[in-house]
Parts: sequence; C-alpha cells; structure tokens
Amino acid sequence: MGVLRFGGLYCPGCSSGYGFDVRAGTGRFMIALYRRFTSLDQSDRRLLLQAASLIALVWTGLRLLRFRTLRRILNRYAELPTTGNPRQPDARTIDRVRWAITAVADRFPSATCLVQGLVGDAMLRRRGLACELCIGVRAGGSSAVPIESHAWVESNGVVAIGAIENLSTFQPLTAPRSHDSHDSVSDCD
Repeated sequence: MGVLRFGGLYCPGCSSGYGFDVRAGTGRFMIALYRRFTSLDQSDRRLLLQAASLIALVWTGLRLLRFRTLRRILNRYAELPTTGNPRQPDARTIDRVRWAITAVADRFPSATCLVQGLVGDAMLRRRGLACELCIGVRAGGSSAVPIESHAWVESNGVVAIGAIENLSTFQPLTAPRSHDSHDSVSDCD
C-alpha cells in the first residue's frame, strides 16, 4: 500500500493508485467492467451504485462543505425511512458494504480512508447497524512524514471499514459530543 498525502497529513492505509488507465485499451477495459457489473445480481449492483454515488458525494462534500455540514447531510441520509432500529452487527452486511466500497474505491483514486469511512458509516447506519467513525493520528516514521492519519469505522468495537496493519498505533481523536451524536468524531478505543 502506498502513502497518500492529503492536507499535510499522511495516511499509510490509503492507496495512491491511479484508477483505471485512460490510454490504449480503455475501451476493452470498460466493456469488461460493464460485463462484470451486469453479471452481478440486482442487490449487488444496487449496492455498488450506492457506494459510487456516496463516494462521489462525500469526495465533493469534503471540498465544498464544512465537515460538520457534510456529517449532517450523511446523517439525514442514514436516517431515511429504510433504516430500522440499531441492531447487532451482521457480518454479511458489513462484508457486502466493505466489498462495495472497496470495489468502487479501487477505481476512484481520490477515495481516501476518510471518504471511505464516511461512506461506510452512512451505509452501515442506513442498514440499522450501530457504528462509529474513528479518526486517528500517530507520529510518522520519518521527518518527511511527521504525522500520519487514518479514518476507519468500528461496529461493536470491531473494525468494519478501514482496517490496516498497526491500526492500534493510531491515537483516536475525540471531540465534545453535540446534541447530534453523529455530528462529531467519536471516542474509539
């Protein structure tokens, strides 16, 4: 995995991949991608489209909106009528959401861990799973990388989205709770 630089902080878990190649052969690549997409069942296609839409929305929102405003928008999305009461983590649901986010993020190189974490948090909460977005920092390994950061989602103390090597070395950031429990970064241990 590469190291992605964003806003002066580095995330060792984010790949700095280049997405798909736009040079010769892209037509064949796009046709193959389309065939793979249409071979999926309807629920998987819907999940991929939801992940792609949210990744684009969150990526744009991080550039145009305040973080708190973006979180409020995602909270409204997560609380739409299809959301049931919070339930115990469902391994299959978490795996499918993780698969969809990863599949889209692999083709969208700007989908940093923060983008993926925000999307994963919204998608899991919309499905009625209790989860928390965590953002942590640690000292970098060199003077060129003084601080590293990473975002991940936990559900019942287990990393659901954004698991990387040495995740325990990140010190979670905390913020005072507001009236809206998902309006700030929470305390993840």
